[in-house]
Amino acid sequence: MFAILVLLKSAFNKLTPMKYSPQQQQFFDLAVSGHSVAAPACAGAGKSSTVRPAMNELVKRGIPCMSVPFMNSLYNEELTAMPQVDVLNAHKRGNRMQIGKPLFNNKKVAQIADAIDGKHAEIIAEFCQKLKCESFGISNFDAEGIGTKYGLNLDFTDSAVQCLAISDRNANSIDFDDQLRFPVLNGLKRPFKGTLLVDEAQDYSPMMRDFLSLFIGPETKGLILGDKDRQALQQFAGADPETFSLLAEMLKCQVIPFTYNFRCGKSIVDNANEFYPSDMEAAPDAIEGEVGEAITSQLEELDSNSAILCEMNSPLLSFVITQIEKDRPVQFRPGKLWDKCKSVMWGLFDVRRCPVGEIANRAEEKVMEYAGDSGPDPDKLESIKCISLLENLCIAKGITTTKWNHKTPVHPLEQILDFLSSGNTGPVCMTGHTSKGLQWENVYHIPKVPAPRPDKPQQPWEVHQWRCVGYVIRTRAKARHFTLQ
Repeated sequence: MFAILVLLKSAFNKLTPMKYSPQQQQFFDLAVSGHSVAAPACAGAGKSSTVRPAMNELVKRGIPCMSVPFMNSLYNEELTAMPQVDVLNAHKRGNRMQIGKPLFNNKKVAQIADAIDGKHAEIIAEFCQKLKCESFGISNFDAEGIGTKYGLNLDFTDSAVQCLAISDRNANSIDFDDQLRFPVLNGLKRPFKGTLLVDEAQDYSPMMRDFLSLFIGPETKGLILGDKDRQALQQFAGADPETFSLLAEMLKCQVIPFTYNFRCGKSIVDNANEFYPSDMEAAPDAIEGEVGEAITSQLEELDSNSAILCEMNSPLLSFVITQIEKDRPVQFRPGKLWDKCKSVMWGLFDVRRCPVGEIANRAEEKVMEYAGDSGPDPDKLESIKCISLLENLCIAKGITTTKWNHKTPVHPLEQILDFLSSGNTGPVCMTGHTSKGLQWENVYHIPKVPAPRPDKPQQPWEVHQWRCVGYVIRTRAKARHFTLQ
């Protein structure tokens, strides 16, 4: 249902003419006249409603146009809004470029890591996957520096590099990352003679950036959009916000900043700028809007015009469970919560070996064991809190065994998460990461950030990412933004 609403919204935007600001008009005019243009855009700046009509106009003028989105939501929107543009998900495009039709095996790295050191396979596999995001080589990179960046246990640096080298040699099998990695390793250049669109460029990893470079040649024009300063949310997954500037430089783009927020009321823009100072300003005809505080009881009678947002999953999950127990409707959108839970359930996934009720405790023991001198990863501890909440609900509802969907096993925690996220009425509940690109009349913010760790201070990228998440949450409301006391 949620995906259908996104597609309808995209189709509506495509058919509805928009009065452009001078910034948008300048971008549009340059784009359709064959120039490369980059737009660093604040929240609510109307970048999609500017660039997509520009791409459609270029197609009408006989200019080949291409987009290589990395996020499925963006992919689906672009397919609908730009039907004549060559839009293809990056991993699908990369898969078509593989040599020799290798078999897909998403457990490839895990299996290699298990063969190297079964007891420590989890940390080795995680380390290896971070190396894949950061670099294509197997020798010309700082593996220890990458491990430090993500708080990984450096005792396994050599094992992770070994795992990567074995993975690269095994060209008969590819995993999710290899769909992009192998075309670069094999030098499969495909220079595109036309206009290449790169949206949300701040969320592209170095691996993704190198994949994109395969399509950039002397006759390639580029339209680059994003917000590396305020909306870089995917740095935990290896994204490099500087991809925006690097691609803009590579394509010799003229830079046209989008500074007007057409979504939020004036007071909401002021509130976001107070939290994260920037050049964003409310549109000239924006409503005044309202910013204030609220108490938890005010969340109990909200409708679908409202959203409840938080930086972290566990407070949202706790709220959703409470509301469902009281027979109050909510629309929980868990995003990648199940993937996060699975990442700390390594070796515990089989309920015959680790029954529901023991998973959170066993996962915490494993996380502490592999933490290293710097202590446990706060994101993993957050996922364990979520597992504990889901476990308790599974036990309360008697959902403790794996069921089978055709030939696919569905773990009890996944079953209960599917149940919690099945609602289609009431307020929408999601994290700031998941809410990017969306908007509501009213937003209620449950402020939550990880506890400080004196033994391992946050790195600059972590601080920046959290500021970006806070900025995104503060710019989702059109009329009213309330912070929960």
